[in-house]
Amino acid sequence: MCRSRRRRCSSSPCVWATGAWGWPWRRSRRCGTNRRKPSEAHVEQRLAPAPASPAARGLSSAQAAERLRRDGPNRVARRGAGWTAVLVHQFQNPLLVLLAGVAVLSIALGQHTDATIVLTIAAMSTGLGFVNEYRSQRVLEDLRARMRRRAVVERDGRVVEVDSEELVGGDVIRVEAGDVVPADGVLLESHALECDESVLTGESEPVEKSARAADRIVMGSVVRAGAGVAVVTATGMRTAYGALAGAAARALPESAFARGLRGFSGLLLAITAWITGVVFLASATLLARPLWESLLFALAIAVSLAPQLLPAIVTVSMAVGARRLAEKGVVVKRLAAIEDLGDMQVLFTDKTGTLTEGRVGFDGAVDVHGAPALRVLLDGLLCNEAAWTEQGAVGGNTLDRALWSAAAPLAAQLREYRRVEIEPFDYDRRLTSVLVDGPAGRMLVAKGAPESILARCAGVDAATRAYIERLFDAGVRTLAVAECAAAAAATAELGARQDLTLIGLLLFSDPLKRDAGASIERLRHLGVDVKVLSGDNERVTRKLCTDLGVCGEIVTGAQLEALNDTEAAAAIARATIFAR
Repeated sequence: MCRSRRRRCSSSPCVWATGAWGWPWRRSRRCGTNRRKPSEAHVEQRLAPAPASPAARGLSSAQAAERLRRDGPNRVARRGAGWTAVLVHQFQNPLLVLLAGVAVLSIALGQHTDATIVLTIAAMSTGLGFVNEYRSQRVLEDLRARMRRRAVVERDGRVVEVDSEELVGGDVIRVEAGDVVPADGVLLESHALECDESVLTGESEPVEKSARAADRIVMGSVVRAGAGVAVVTATGMRTAYGALAGAAARALPESAFARGLRGFSGLLLAITAWITGVVFLASATLLARPLWESLLFALAIAVSLAPQLLPAIVTVSMAVGARRLAEKGVVVKRLAAIEDLGDMQVLFTDKTGTLTEGRVGFDGAVDVHGAPALRVLLDGLLCNEAAWTEQGAVGGNTLDRALWSAAAPLAAQLREYRRVEIEPFDYDRRLTSVLVDGPAGRMLVAKGAPESILARCAGVDAATRAYIERLFDAGVRTLAVAECAAAAAATAELGARQDLTLIGLLLFSDPLKRDAGASIERLRHLGVDVKVLSGDNERVTRKLCTDLGVCGEIVTGAQLEALNDTEAAAAIARATIFAR
């Protein structure tokens, strides 16, 4: 339900490149960007605006050193792995407090052997929890230590590489494909820049960034494609990522397991105190025993009621769970988190790569009657955001990359076409459109969700629509392809035009994981309600969920968007499947 507009951009109105199979293309003129200085609204007031001249951009070494001294290193604070903090955390277990009280009473009664046993059990429980949690902390710290990164900056009129922790506000940084953005900044230049911001937003698809729109890049995001130049506006804990890390570093709220354990310990204390009082009064009054003897007898009863082995049993059980999770590559930072995981009642899971293999395969290209059609595949490759390299298809989405697996027979024909302009896929249009020059002249090609393409086509008969519906019901992932002749001054933007001609469909498959159904069934037996999230068509998603044994009400993105917050919350609680 993302409404953001995504488009590729370039640093000049018309950038030529060599696409797959050697045919050239250029990006949309509307996406072109020139070098520009971000507005003061996007840059902190205390930062000097970047000079307009590229040779003069960036800071001097002296300025950078002064700002580093003033603002501190570009570092995000995290919870440390100090052994004292981990050890103190172990003594926050209320059961250990109960055992300590039992040990004190045992010593007071002269039962030194019992006191030794109780203290030994408490020490073993504390030590086991400490070893497991401290080891997990050290693993996380080692992973972070290996992630020290370098950043490319412009200083003293030169391009240099520095430790990312030395970045300061006002630095001009350069990023390219594969880089982790080292600080928050505003773009000065962009060249088909795409950033994966899932670390902050959870969105798996990369977001296209434009210098023309003064888009921001954020610390921790990964550059998936293109390159860019940006002026740093925030570093360290002042970044969006730093704010998120700061919230995570604060004291964690008490979990349901911890609350339950504290409540159970309080109940035991109350019961023990009540029984001890009753025994003392009964012994002193009904049995007429001396007060001191009655008190010792009551305290002995209290010691016998204490669950000395309970803390050890709880810790050992969670430690065994941590070991089993570690065998599956999971680092358990807090042992109590295992119990929290076990308390899960609802699981929202995405489809692709979780319930399916995540390896989308191209099954074929067909015309509107279902017959194989290479022309449809050719248009699908022309209207494609992935590119072919020696390492295979790169860029684009998984469906675009899958198309290139079948491109070999069309290599010669692809060289006859020149891509003029592209309007990339976005979640409003749900399609990609391109202008290409070929043997038959200039034409406009569109590829995308069938419902979006059909809305822009004329003359689609009922038989074709019924065929597409049957594909949906069979669970086939489908893209529709349409085209039309284009004038010399045309653009790739479709707008409201509805004069395209549907020429066929591209069919894909992403098989279910063999154990997905069994896993869902096991979760169901454990009392976990599984809800499936998918970006596929409603019917395709329903077919897949039926094969998995997941049934229930299905809600689409359009339906959710039309609801208010209260209605949406009710629909989410009621529905089982969420589709495009």
